[in-house]
Amino acid sequence: MKSLPFIVAVFLAVLTSCSLLEIKVATDVSPLSKKAMSIRYRTHDYARAFNNQVIVSADSIVALSKNDTDQINAILWKIQATSAANTAAYQTMPSLALIDTWILSKQMNEYFNRNGKVLFSNQAPIAQDMAEYAELEIRTLAQSLLSENEFKQAETFVINYADSVKFHALNFQRKSLLKQWNAYFGIPDSATIETVGSLPQVFADASERMTVLGEQVPNTTRWQLDVFQKQLANDTIETLNQIENVSLAMQKLVTLLEDPTMLDSAMLLIKTEITPMLLETQLQWDRTLGVIGEERSALTDSLRAQGQDLVADLDELSIKMIDHTIERTFAQIPDILGSVALLLIVVMLILFGLPFGLGILVGRLWKRKKG
Repeated sequence: MKSLPFIVAVFLAVLTSCSLLEIKVATDVSPLSKKAMSIRYRTHDYARAFNNQVIVSADSIVALSKNDTDQINAILWKIQATSAANTAAYQTMPSLALIDTWILSKQMNEYFNRNGKVLFSNQAPIAQDMAEYAELEIRTLAQSLLSENEFKQAETFVINYADSVKFHALNFQRKSLLKQWNAYFGIPDSATIETVGSLPQVFADASERMTVLGEQVPNTTRWQLDVFQKQLANDTIETLNQIENVSLAMQKLVTLLEDPTMLDSAMLLIKTEITPMLLETQLQWDRTLGVIGEERSALTDSLRAQGQDLVADLDELSIKMIDHTIERTFAQIPDILGSVALLLIVVMLILFGLPFGLGILVGRLWKRKKG
C-alpha cells in the first residue's frame, strides 16, 4: 500500500501531460478576411450614399414638378429604391452583397433610361443622371475591391443578370441571387457558412442591419403618408367635382318640377343624369378608400417582410452553424476514440505493470541484501 501514492502520482502526470487528450470542439467558423470585411464596409458605405442621393433627387423632382403624378412617382421611387438598396447591401455574404447592389444600380439605370420621361416628365434627367452616376460608382468600387479576374467574372454576371431580369415598374421587385451566384461560380451550398464570418462578425452585422431597418421604417411610413395625402387630395377634387355636377343637376330638376307639364322631363333627368352621377361619386370614393387600404397593406407587408428576411437569415445561418459544428465535432470522434484507447493502455500498464515491475525490483533488492 506504500506504493499507492507513487502510482497515483505517475497516473496524474501521464494524464495531464498527454497531448493526445486535447479534445477541440468546433464552436465557430473562420472569421472573414480583411478583404471580405473591406467589401462589407465599403458596400454599406455605398448603400448609405446611394440612399441619400435617391432622397435628394426625388425631393428635387417633387419640388420642381407641378404634376401630381410625377410627384407621387418620385416619392414611390424614394420608398422602393432605398428599401431595395438596404436589402441588397446588408446581406451576410459580403461579395454577394456587393454584386447584388451593383445589379440593383444597373437595373435602375436601365429602367430610367427606358421610362424616365413617362415617370417624371420634364424632371426625368434628375433621376436619370443620379442612376447613371450610381451605377458608375458601384462599378468603380467593385473594380477597386476585386482582383482583375474576379472583377471580369463579376461584371459578366452583373450584365447578364440585369439584361435577363429588368425592372418594369417602380416597385423594384427583386429575388435572391444566392442560387444563381453559387451556380455561376461553382460554389457548393455547404460552403456558404464559410463566407459569412465568425459569430461575433455575424452578430455585429445583424446589429447594424437592425439599426438600418429601424431608420428605414419611420422614413418609409412618412413617405407613404405623403403618397396617401396626394392621392386623397386628387381623388377628393374629383369627388367634389362630381358633387358639384350633381348639385347643378338637382337645381335643374327643381326648376323642372315647378312646372307640372315638365314632369316627364324631370323623371328623364333623374334617370339619365342624376342617378349615374350619384353612382359615379360613390364609386370614386370607394376606389379612393380601396387604393389607400391596398397601399397601407402593401406598406405593412413590405416592412414586415424586411424584418422577417433578417430573422430568416439569422435562423438559416444559426442552423448552418449548428450543422457545421456537429459535422466537425463528429469528424473528430475517431481521433478522440484513438486517444481514449491509448489512455486506457497507459492506465492498464500503470495499474498492472507498475506493481509487477516494482515487485521484481523489490525482490532483486531483497535478494541482494540477503546475499
